[in-house]
Amino acid sequence: MNLDKVNYLREISKILSDEKRIIMLKLMSENMMCTCHFVEIFDSSQPLISQNIKKMKELDIIVEENSAQWTYYKINNKSKYYDILINILKELPDMSEYLEIVKGNRCEVKRNKEI
Repeated sequence: MNLDKVNYLREISKILSDEKRIIMLKLMSENMMCTCHFVEIFDSSQPLISQNIKKMKELDIIVEENSAQWTYYKINNKSKYYDILINILKELPDMSEYLEIVKGNRCEVKRNKEI
């Protein structure tokens, strides 16, 4: 294992040390999610959610797609260590109950095209 991979895994571990970020990643592994979804799911502030999204984007874990006025996020399947991350996320239980919270939201949850 080279040092680059070790450093990346250390950074991923930091991301995965937060329950909200784990839930966010699990949901983004199966769906395209908008910041407003996470604000509603966690009853949290938009700046806090955006800060978490920024950290994930910096590690190239997620990518964004623009759709009309909304920006959606999903797991980056072209990421250098995609396989490592997706295998971790597959071990987590189903979290679709969180999608029930955002039903009827002004921007819809979209299924990932890669699935």
